Amino acid sequence: MKLIFLTLAMGLLCTIRSKAQHFSGCANQETAPISKQVRLTKGTGNPQMDHWLDRESNVLRSFFGINPGLVMYDDSLIDKPNACVSTVPESLDTPDGTVALGYNYLQNMYNYSGNFSMIPIVAAHQFAHIIDFTLKVTPSTPIYKELYADYMAGCFIAYSSNQTWTDISHNVRWIVRIGDYAAINDPACHGTPMQRMAAFKAGYDWYKSQTLAGTKVVVKDASNAARGYLNLPEEKMVANK
Repeated sequence: MKLIFLTLAMGLLCTIRSKAQHFSGCANQETAPISKQVRLTKGTGNPQMDHWLDRESNVLRSFFGINPGLVMYDDSLIDKPNACVSTVPESLDTPDGTVALGYNYLQNMYNYSGNFSMIPIVAAHQFAHIIDFTLKVTPSTPIYKELYADYMAGCFIAYSSNQTWTDISHNVRWIVRIGDYAAINDPACHGTPMQRMAAFKAGYDWYKSQTLAGTKVVVKDASNAARGYLNLPEEKMVANK
């Protein structure tokens, strides 16, 4: 029933056009270096936040089993608080691509929550895009890529935090309001806020259920669970184009 609802929601809701909300979604650059797309900065300007991000990046790398760079960029130049990702590394020390978080996007999250608890959700979403590119899980339809990343981010938060769903749902609702009702094949289509929230919670609940069962989860297990949630075929049958 869950999968039927999700499929119908994708087919119906994402064919309705409406104006995009204030925040745009993550801009996925699969092959172009981040530094060719935006102006990178050395940090956020907040030493406490920089220190926290450096520590959190190691937790992200441990869960996802990849080693991308985590950098900041000046998103004021493009007037779109945002985050973006590329499979092209900026450094030989981080060979698995680059995740870039916009300074204004980070600041807006901090202003909303009063702490850094929202940032791992966004960073995990970007790390999940690199996993998707690597394993070739989703088809080219943008909405599947975004909901896959939301599901994987939910898994990560369940892995890295002791917070309950009640604790984190307020932050997640703010983040997924970038959901939209664009046409399903529109590159801007991330899915509706309802779909994105459901995907994140499904990932969170799945990981918690595995923990309760005493199952040790690796990222490939989480990826397979996300694929099943989205009702996608076996990975070997899917081609990213």
